[in-house]
Amino acid sequence: MEPYSNGSVLPSPNPMAPLLSVRGLCKEFPVYSLGFRRRQIGVCKAVDNVSFDLAPGEALGLVG
Repeated sequence: MEPYSNGSVLPSPNPMAPLLSVRGLCKEFPVYSLGFRRRQIGVCKAVDNVSFDLAPGEALGLVG
């Protein structure tokens, strides 16, 4: 247990538990037509149903 500066106690984290857990991540961007009347003509999927865990000491880079 680690004490906070205000005297409360923070429980020690589980070393096997991920720091970050992501499930089913989706990100889409709209695609618009050119010209005076811009309207949405489609969707560009950047990521679709991505899942991952990030453990202590690991790094993740996402480039796109």
